[in-house]
Amino acid sequence: MTSIWALALVMVAKPASFDALKADTSELDRPGNAVSAIIGICNQEDPVDRMHCQENTAEESKKHRGKTYYINLGANHQELLEFEGIRGSKARFLWVPIYDPGNGYALTAKKPNKVNKDGWPVLKKEVIDGALKGDVAASDLRRLARLGQVNIEIIGEFKKPWALRHGGDKVYGVHFKLKGLRLSQARSGDTILERLY
Repeated sequence: MTSIWALALVMVAKPASFDALKADTSELDRPGNAVSAIIGICNQEDPVDRMHCQENTAEESKKHRGKTYYINLGANHQELLEFEGIRGSKARFLWVPIYDPGNGYALTAKKPNKVNKDGWPVLKKEVIDGALKGDVAASDLRRLARLGQVNIEIIGEFKKPWALRHGGDKVYGVHFKLKGLRLSQARSGDTILERLY
């Protein structure tokens, strides 16, 4: 009986680190392709072409459902990521949880409620608190964030697409539910902090 309870505890135990969580995921090099497939918009004028597009995107979308992915968003997020300070052994960043995969759609860690005048989704800043990995000064972290030298890596799964009106058009995106996030120095690759959700 004890071994059954021990097994149950192991099954529900959270991963100990970002790398442990990442070990059970698939890396997604081109999130834009997955986002396009999940949104599944086919605007072809020819009905046959449109039907083929719909079939292809539906099939591609199925591949991504229920699957956990690792995505490296890279650096140069100085407009979306801000360093707030160090408290004891923990650092705090503020992050606008949105990413442009380069296909006209958005990948967001939350579903937005509105868009700005330029048609870009508006999201509240997310607080990222985490224990500092290594000895780094607040001034260095502030400089790295300001210069876009902080790399963002995320782990999670795709949820439903969303759509918001912007004038006579619609803005589309996909909600990516986070399971883990890591910030690292873009040049050295050294981890700044990580967080599991």
